[in-house]
Amino acid sequence: MLNVWFVIGLGWGIAGSAWGTVAAQTGMAIGLVVVLVRYAARTSVPLRAHPGRVLAAARGGAPLLVRTMALRGVLLATTWVAAGLGDVPLAAYQVTATIWSFLTFALDAIAIAAHPDDIEFMMAGTLRLLREAGWRTHYLNLSSGNCGSLVHGSARLGRIRGTEARRAAATLGAVRSLSAAVMSQETWADARFASIRLL
Repeated sequence: MLNVWFVIGLGWGIAGSAWGTVAAQTGMAIGLVVVLVRYAARTSVPLRAHPGRVLAAARGGAPLLVRTMALRGVLLATTWVAAGLGDVPLAAYQVTATIWSFLTFALDAIAIAAHPDDIEFMMAGTLRLLREAGWRTHYLNLSSGNCGSLVHGSARLGRIRGTEARRAAATLGAVRSLSAAVMSQETWADARFASIRLL
């Protein structure tokens, strides 16, 4: 609506389209911050950053970051070329790029589960159907699954379940993120037991 108003209503042309995009994205950013701050206040969650967790998340998202940077680089280069061809080619390119960006960024699905094999039991069918429909699928476990065996030790069990998870992801045609599985289940258990002792 902003673009229609700025471009046609106010007669700003290409500049109106640019300002409409800036206004819409700024409004979305403000809305996101408001929701985040309200949720943090309601749940007593501090807003300060946790560098270690941020770094772990960055490592886990590295493949998606590289893909996004590559896509944005292509968009920047092609926009620069289109801008040199004039207003009409630039406008046509903008429409095409918007549709292409939507399809590129929207057709992704990620399955997130606490342990290896949770995804296979609860989400594998959905991931397979999405993959067959042309979506890129991602597979993320939040722990290594290295507890719960009376036969194997913790390190061996983590390796076994990691291998099983990689094979399952390959069977599903999904990309598996390994970094989030670095945190062993003992970390969660130790925190839980410490809370119980404290109570």
